[in-house]
Amino acid sequence: MFNETVLALMLTLGSPGKTLYSSVDVEKDARPVVLKSGVYVELAEGEELPNPCKQRGNVACRRPRFNKPRDAWVRTETYLEGLPRWWMIAQSIGANSHGDLDAAIRLIVTSRHESGWWRDVHAGYNHRPYTRKTKFEDGGLSWGLFQLLNSHDPEAPIGGTDLVMGDIVGVNSDATGKATKVAAWHMSTVVKRCNKRGAGATCWWLSYGGVTNPKDKRIMARVSSWTKLKRTKPELRKLSAKVRNLLGLKKDKPKS
Repeated sequence: MFNETVLALMLTLGSPGKTLYSSVDVEKDARPVVLKSGVYVELAEGEELPNPCKQRGNVACRRPRFNKPRDAWVRTETYLEGLPRWWMIAQSIGANSHGDLDAAIRLIVTSRHESGWWRDVHAGYNHRPYTRKTKFEDGGLSWGLFQLLNSHDPEAPIGGTDLVMGDIVGVNSDATGKATKVAAWHMSTVVKRCNKRGAGATCWWLSYGGVTNPKDKRIMARVSSWTKLKRTKPELRKLSAKVRNLLGLKKDKPKS
């Protein structure tokens, strides 16, 4: 149940299937996917693309595109593909929070704002989550869902562990778990340090991100998300029947 709470909180901050930075490999002539009843689905054989595909907010309403860095044809990850991946992330956060909801929320907020839970970053396809150089660009030194900063080299060791940077990227439970474990250790260290100073949420993400300005928009956004999740109503901390059904989760046993 704790892992389900984690996913429910993640879903209050966003939804799978809505970003071009979450892409999957496909064949060049693969059918495009479009938004239907709130879910991205592949067009049936012979079904025409909506003309001219004016579905509001439908980033997936396009044909496969060629990704040069990956040397592959790709399309946007659908909601149905992204939800199980988010569930994998939620399970990893739950396992590394050890039943501590505050610790889980810190990891949710950190990963959400560091990577957006984008599949491309999760998979390690692209360590630079921006297509254009921006003032926040770190040159590709940050890796994985929690954007751990170290080196361009996938074989570079992660201090305090027996892991290398390449170990914490990959859309699988092993890599996801390793990335979350390292981030959880970093965050717990930061929290202890800030608590000794009597400082709170702003201090956590200033320390985690190596930022000095408490008015930095990135830091303020993280604190805002922390506050939002802490105040989330109990009913929003439960997965809907639809989401549980899509994930194949067993129905709750009736109380005797």
